[in-house]
Amino acid sequence: MDPGIHCVALPKDIRLSPDLMGKDEMDRRFSADHEWSAISSRMKPGDEIYPYDISIRHEARPDLFSGIDGGAGYIVLRGWCLVGRLQTRVVIY
Repeated sequence: MDPGIHCVALPKDIRLSPDLMGKDEMDRRFSADHEWSAISSRMKPGDEIYPYDISIRHEARPDLFSGIDGGAGYIVLRGWCLVGRLQTRVVIY
């Protein structure tokens, strides 16, 4: 297992869009973003990129989503394992 990949259950307040994004499109759109570059370099064929949004603050817990108040971005999944998350908008309630 790649140590950069985390198999976690997505919190119930994270809503994934059914519309998949293409890696080439994301690479063009976020070419200057260092966080996206790191995620993109870990991707393998078959990984899927989903737009997401978080509408409700969830309880604090020791996972990759704790402490997020709200926002939107993109999640890269390999199956249901998290390759990376690029948050593009933050909303504090």
